[in-house]
Amino acid sequence: MEDGEPLFWDDSEYSFTFLGLYSSQQRAEQRIEQARTLPGFRDHPNGFHVHEYTVGQTHWAEGFLVGEQTDG
Repeated sequence: MEDGEPLFWDDSEYSFTFLGLYSSQQRAEQRIEQARTLPGFRDHPNGFHVHEYTVGQTHWAEGFLVGEQTDG
C-alpha cells in the first residue's frame, strides 16, 4: 500500500494508545505481534485496530468528539 497505516490499541471505547504510523498493513500487523508480548498489551491480545488514512490529506478538519456529548 502507498498510504500510511496508523495503528491503535484500544482497551475501552474511551481510551487508546497510538502505537505508530506504518506504510503497509503488513508492517502494522508485525508491530501488533510484537506489542502483544508487552505488559498491558498482552492482557488484551484482541484490542488492536488498524485504521487506514491517506497520507497528505487533512482529516478531522472540523475537529472530533471524545466520549459522550451532552447538549446544554
